[in-house]
Parts: sequence; structure tokens; C-alpha cells
Amino acid sequence: MSKEQLDRIESKIDRALSLLGTIVTQGEKNMADITALTADITQETSVEQSLITAFQGLQAQVANLQPTQAAIDALATQIQSNIAAMVAAIPANTPVTPAQMKAKK
Repeated sequence: MSKEQLDRIESKIDRALSLLGTIVTQGEKNMADITALTADITQETSVEQSLITAFQGLQAQVANLQPTQAAIDALATQIQSNIAAMVAAIPANTPVTPAQMKAKK
């Protein structure tokens, strides 16, 4: 083989290695994005399950409620407390938007 042929082969190998490096880097970025998305979904599921449990508890309490003013007042107070806790928990457990994620980088 001539020097020119070897140089062309080397150039093509260098180009292929560069492209492979780009592919690996993009794959690593995609995996990081998937990992973050999985964590966000897990957190969201946890919050949703907490809300379901709270609503089921309220449903059971309403079903068992003795129709007295004190019982109604106590349930209303508990509902207000639950709503306040949910209002505080949802923003605290809401993942950042994709735009906010990009801004952090």
C-alpha cells in the first residue's frame, strides 16, 4: 500500500472514531435524561398515591359520619387541613420544566 492509501484509511478511521465518540456522548446524555425522567415519574406517582389515599380516607369518614354539627365541623377542619397540605406538597414535589432543566446546564 502506498502512503496516500494509508493516509486515507487513517483519515477514515479517525472520522469513524470521532463519530463513535459523538454517538457515545449522545447516548450518555439520553440515559441521564431517562434517569431524571424516571425519578420525576416516581415522585409524581408517590404524590398521586398520597392524594388517592387522602381522598379514600375522606370518603370513608364521610360514609361513617354521624350527622352532628360537631362531626361535620371536625370533618370540614380536616378537609381544610388536607387541602393545605396538598397545596404545599404539590409545588414542592413538582419537577422542574424542561426549559428550567436546560437553564441549569
